Amino acid sequence: MKELSKKLIEQIKTSTQLGIDLIDTIEFQTLAKELFANEILHGVIVGIIEYSTWMIGLTDRRLILIKKAELYGSEIRQFGLEEILNIKLETQGYKANLIFDLAKDLGFKITEINIDNSRIFGRKLVNNMELWNSNFVGYLI
Repeated sequence: MKELSKKLIEQIKTSTQLGIDLIDTIEFQTLAKELFANEILHGVIVGIIEYSTWMIGLTDRRLILIKKAELYGSEIRQFGLEEILNIKLETQGYKANLIFDLAKDLGFKITEINIDNSRIFGRKLVNNMELWNSNFVGYLI
């Protein structure tokens, strides 16, 4: 696991710098186990979703949400980048909210994010969504 953690730290360092300070958490270790072999982790933030603390990992393929570990483990949700229809940034002083509109009339809101981190995360997410979706342009009917 230490080698994997080193690899993930390097991926984050070359991308957004977000989440390096979270490497020793149980949630980060859970996130590391969820990644596919060739998946690239671009950043990790922590925010509030539905009144609970969640860690949100951004990869080149998806968002992985991990609820803070409790007695029986962590809850994990994931959304492919193609499922994200829209993302909005709301600012409130030094904090921000990211609002996600998803396919099938789903969505969620991440609150209490550092404003600088939310901007970096949001920009990288949009960039990753554009890259991911451009890979399929030639295959659409």
